[in-house]
Amino acid sequence: MTDILIEKNIVYSTAEKDLLTADVYRPSKGEDLPAVLLIHGGAYQVGSKEMYSEWGPMLAEEGFVVMAINYRLATKNKPSWPGVVDDVYHALNWLVSKANEWNINPLRIGIIGDSAGAHLGSLLAFKAASHPSIRIGACVGVYGLYNLKEEGSERLNQIIKQLLGKAYGEDPNLYHDVSPIDYIDEMEFSPTFDTSFLVLWGGEDNIVPPSQSENFVKRLQENEINVQTVVFPDQGHFWLNLTPGLKGGSLSDYPNIEAVPKILKFLKETLCLPQVSNYSKKHIRRLVHLQ
Repeated sequence: MTDILIEKNIVYSTAEKDLLTADVYRPSKGEDLPAVLLIHGGAYQVGSKEMYSEWGPMLAEEGFVVMAINYRLATKNKPSWPGVVDDVYHALNWLVSKANEWNINPLRIGIIGDSAGAHLGSLLAFKAASHPSIRIGACVGVYGLYNLKEEGSERLNQIIKQLLGKAYGEDPNLYHDVSPIDYIDEMEFSPTFDTSFLVLWGGEDNIVPPSQSENFVKRLQENEINVQTVVFPDQGHFWLNLTPGLKGGSLSDYPNIEAVPKILKFLKETLCLPQVSNYSKKHIRRLVHLQ
């Protein structure tokens, strides 16, 4: 078993007057290490980095530098958009700033997010494509929200409105700008986008409908972006990590006992193989074809 180092409540940025903190788990030794950013869910209103307190040590023991983050949360009277996307971007930049100190390879970066965290993580993967020194090689989204324009339950509509401060009818363009599914087509023309996706969801999810994941996966496939799926037909929402007040969520609970090996396999295939670069394989194929 790999010896690991754990550092709690590290300040990585500020949100207005508040400090934003992260917990970091990393191998005590190693070179050219891959890193994973963990983004919690909680309807953009609750949740914390502690929800990933089992994932951090487990991934570090597998050879990953891991950063589980807090980010600004929405309140009834104060939306968190657009600041929240700045928070996750600052977390990514801060993690990469530690590359030399912690022996991280910035071309071996992955993201895991659940629910709201899957939305923020996938959006980050697309937005980071323009960053010349970072490669998001893997993005794992679990029961995520990928199209904020899609009609949902009244509960889900209210969650989104509280995040953005506006209903869809008040500003359709805003809902387009915050929907990861609407960035996929643009990635065809990016010379550096090279992210593979693993999308997991439950077939009985009555909070974020399975159609969110299904339609996102379909659009990725249509654009020839590498995507794998894992579906648990008997599961709803809230099973990936430790959610206060809810049973389950441990790595030893079902369905995590099946999901964890699949996620680990995906991360190792996409982040740990040799000869990584920040060039899009699809873009290179296009250039070769033009010649």
